[in-house]
Amino acid sequence: MFRKVYRRGTAFSFGGKLYRWWIKRSLHKFGREFRAENIPVIACFSNDFVSNSIFVEGFYEREDLESVAEFLKEQHAAALEGLFVDVGANIGNHSLFFTSYFSQVIAIEPNPRTFRLLEFNTEGSPIRCNNLGVSDKPGEMRIPKLRGDQFRARSIGRRLHGRPWVDSSDRHTRQPAGRRGASFANQG
Repeated sequence: MFRKVYRRGTAFSFGGKLYRWWIKRSLHKFGREFRAENIPVIACFSNDFVSNSIFVEGFYEREDLESVAEFLKEQHAAALEGLFVDVGANIGNHSLFFTSYFSQVIAIEPNPRTFRLLEFNTEGSPIRCNNLGVSDKPGEMRIPKLRGDQFRARSIGRRLHGRPWVDSSDRHTRQPAGRRGASFANQG
């Protein structure tokens, strides 16, 4: 009466089960490797592009972050004694990465729901978290909820300027003229 239905090419087929077993096993292996490298455990939203990257790489955009850190060490070592400000910090990926390079790290995230996860991820670290937004214009803005309560920076940019606006979690959009990158380093 309650017979399982196995359809070819679905997650319920033998191939689908084998594939999911392999993914779980790989994620456990990655976790052991990340602990050996002292990479912090980062709580993430499920089924999210950034989160999936963190599960597999340890950090979202890990190669890019390592390249920036290496560049700063070689070309601007004095900057590492200063302050790193992560505007649009999301869940704290970039902030957590750069705590081992900068003497001070400030994470700024406007979305209250995402900010709670940021606070959780940075608990016990020297990162100072701020639940606010940054703009070149004064004012307040309501953050829209889209797709099952998931925040999308792109939608805010279109509402404010009629074109996409870059945020640290959305590096594939264009950046409006007059704006600087979402994360930046400042000596001081």
